[in-house]
Amino acid sequence: MSDGGVFQFPVGDVICIAIDDGGYDYQPEAFAFGPHEQAFVAATGQRGAENSPIHTPYTCLVVRTPQHLVLIDAGAGWDPGNGKLPARLRAAGIDLAAVDVVILTHGHSDHIGAATGQDGQPTFPNARYVMSTAEWTFWNAEHPDLNHTPREFAGLLTWFAHQKLRPIEPQLDLVDGETEVVPGVTVLPVPGHTPGQLAVLVRSHGEQLLVIADAFTHPLHVPHPEWTANVDLDPAQTVRTRQALLERASSANALVQAFHFPFPGLGRVRRAPEGWTWAPEATHGGPA
Repeated sequence: MSDGGVFQFPVGDVICIAIDDGGYDYQPEAFAFGPHEQAFVAATGQRGAENSPIHTPYTCLVVRTPQHLVLIDAGAGWDPGNGKLPARLRAAGIDLAAVDVVILTHGHSDHIGAATGQDGQPTFPNARYVMSTAEWTFWNAEHPDLNHTPREFAGLLTWFAHQKLRPIEPQLDLVDGETEVVPGVTVLPVPGHTPGQLAVLVRSHGEQLLVIADAFTHPLHVPHPEWTANVDLDPAQTVRTRQALLERASSANALVQAFHFPFPGLGRVRRAPEGWTWAPEATHGGPA
């Protein structure tokens, strides 16, 4: 149902297009850290293979409303195996200059990579870049407190954020709290993974799409929201945020899109006797 890393699906009269930006092989502690790591490894079928990397996709999302063209996250843009977003947007017939809003859910390198190009200029010249005030403030500090993130990785994340975020400041729109960015597209605070991470809620004709960014980074986090990662800066808040999102998604029967779940990252949250389950859903869309 996808074609060349591009997958289109409707939400009411809104057209959404998932774009496969690439992916990366992460170690298990990037999904479950400390006491939960062994359980996570076993649940993935990698029992006894603690050092086996787990491939994780990067999926950005275009939301085409009747009046606006919105991009949610800008991909990695820095690794030869990734950074496919701009080319795949063009292949889908989307002019980069036509994008009028870019929502950056948080400041990690795999979400802001194509915010600017190799020339250091904004990739989307006519776009309003939207980010939370808390997230912008955090990543523009000289030395953000990255908790138990490995030191070398923390240094890379900080350097990359400075390189990618500061050039977009003239086009930046900082938001606080739940904010409707354009009609039908609302950002929601979902802190924990980072201090100011945003989710995005798309509503049209009674249908809902909840874009959860990195509040969950693996489908196993749906039945196990307590399995937090070494890149979740506030583990306790991450769990609270996940539980609230699970309740919201299941109560509304919302379609959910997750940046790191298997492409195109679509599914629904279902109640289970002891919590929730993830039901992948990708058959109702098609190639863009």
